[in-house]
Amino acid sequence: MYEGTFARVSNRATWNDTVEVRDDNTDELFDLSEVDEITLQLCHRRPDDYGWSGSSVLSATLTGGDIVITDLGTFEFTFNNGTMSGICASTYDIGLILQIDETVTQLVIGSVAVIDGVVR
Repeated sequence: MYEGTFARVSNRATWNDTVEVRDDNTDELFDLSEVDEITLQLCHRRPDDYGWSGSSVLSATLTGGDIVITDLGTFEFTFNNGTMSGICASTYDIGLILQIDETVTQLVIGSVAVIDGVVR
């Protein structure tokens, strides 16, 4: 699992990024041909009296067409500028999971800063 920070993105531009999936033991690119679903969610979370609360701000899936497998162990996701313009400038939590049959693997837990792109 990758923990970290994605590069900053603008809320006035298309956000397109590529992700490589590697085997933790061998560091070889993972064959994604048998993957049933890949899901990426961007959430705005905040601490509350019960731990954390918040909601999904953006979501992309393989089956929904926002995520595309591009090569061995590689996929990309895209949020167009129209979608991004609905996001306020802030730092968001990001999570990415991969599902094969009933097995769900957490690939990424991290954050991304969305900056105000100024142009309206």
